[in-house]
Amino acid sequence: MAGDTVECAHDSSGEVEYCRVGVLDIETAEILPYLGPAARWINAQRAAGKGVLVHCRMGRSRSATVTISALMEEGLRRHDPAGNATCRDDAYRQVKGARPCADPNQGFWEQLALFQQQLQGEPPPPHPILLGSTEGRCRSG
Repeated sequence: MAGDTVECAHDSSGEVEYCRVGVLDIETAEILPYLGPAARWINAQRAAGKGVLVHCRMGRSRSATVTISALMEEGLRRHDPAGNATCRDDAYRQVKGARPCADPNQGFWEQLALFQQQLQGEPPPPHPILLGSTEGRCRSG
């Protein structure tokens, strides 16, 4: 995934904890491996009472996708006693209501559907973008 790496201008501050999703905003970018780790990291920070800023260069596609995934995962882990994840479409409407310009690109939208299947315990069908992908990673510090 080295070709998809995107630099963050804030990496050297040392004052903020990061969960970095270093993918380009292109439909063929592999964001799915990052969604679970990023969603869990965001929800853990929020559960600890910490503020979370999710951002990307344009504030439309990557950040919206990661925020949608966090809402989906949060619905599974915290709000639904039956263990059902918040569906992608409901999470999207929530994000869109708070940030009208939110608009995940088509590839990210499709990967959010796969993420929903993962949260529901269904094996996702093979996704052409994700064949041979590696697990996403979050880091602090």
